Amino acid sequence: MRIAAYSRPFPGELHNGDAYFIARFDHDKNLVQRVMSDPQATGLGLAREMVDLGKDDFALIAVVDGLGHGEGAAAVSAQILACLNNSASFDLISLVTDCHRVSLNTREQRWEYRWSILIIHWFNFSASVM
Repeated sequence: MRIAAYSRPFPGELHNGDAYFIARFDHDKNLVQRVMSDPQATGLGLAREMVDLGKDDFALIAVVDGLGHGEGAAAVSAQILACLNNSASFDLISLVTDCHRVSLNTREQRWEYRWSILIIHWFNFSASVM
């Protein structure tokens, strides 16, 4: 199974507030690969990644939407992605708690865009587990 992610900035913006994070694990839930978008990258091109899952692999997929558009939304999304990327544990409760804490801290910063929407999902193709 192939998981693909595509993202682009809002028309007229150079920074993208939408982001993704994909982590692939083997059947024993050992981390094998992780890919993510870079919301701080500028330009009008698409961010795109593909991850191929073996029949016994697991994937953790996160979609991040920094509310608003442009640089502020991208900065919030980048902080959430950093939180996901630096996680020592891929426990869903810990991830959501840590990411929520990071998004609350953005209120102290100068950005108008303080919140983000985060969707995290574990997926195993062979077991049909979502």
